Amino acid sequence: MIGALPKNSEFKTRVRNDEDGRISRRLENRSKVVRTLLDFFQEGILDPSIEDIADRADISARSIFRYFDDLGDLTKLAIEMAHSEIYDHFKITLSKNQPLEERVSKLVLNRVALFDAIWYPAIVVRRRESINLVLATELSKNRKYLRKEIVDGFSDILSCLDTSEREATIDGIDILLSFESFYFLRSGRKRSKEQSGTALIHGVMAILCSPSTKPQFQK
Repeated sequence: MIGALPKNSEFKTRVRNDEDGRISRRLENRSKVVRTLLDFFQEGILDPSIEDIADRADISARSIFRYFDDLGDLTKLAIEMAHSEIYDHFKITLSKNQPLEERVSKLVLNRVALFDAIWYPAIVVRRRESINLVLATELSKNRKYLRKEIVDGFSDILSCLDTSEREATIDGIDILLSFESFYFLRSGRKRSKEQSGTALIHGVMAILCSPSTKPQFQK
């Protein structure tokens, strides 16, 4: 019959398919917008406008505000996505059976590669952590993760130290192997990645082989 209404089961299926389609498009568009913002970051454009993002993502600015609360919410998701993907890729395990210098070199070069990969997102986070609690929390979580790499990687040496010396040693290495140190070498001192890695290796070795550390480790 022309113009006949669909059966109840057919109608429910059609509604469900429409809903699934809308959800799928929404998720696809959200992902596209986040990726677009990350592309801007990778190009060194750290403060693109909603209009710039919408134009490149081929989505209206009004639509973006249907997907995200504001630009801060969008930035938070972009940073979380970047960190999740990149940090997972650069996870590292150091063996106590490896010679100390080999462990140090492996950790430092992995850090250099990590920081190079997250260069612009890392700058964005540090610029906005004081005004965005979520980004500050994300940064704190990542810093704890990187500090734990140091504790786990050199636990045999650190266990030989008393509490205050142990914490001071960890702090020294933690500071050297922070993004801030890498940024200073690359931007402040205009060092290449290779030169930065060499400087950091020397620094970490100097801390781990200092007079207060080495004699206890060799007992």
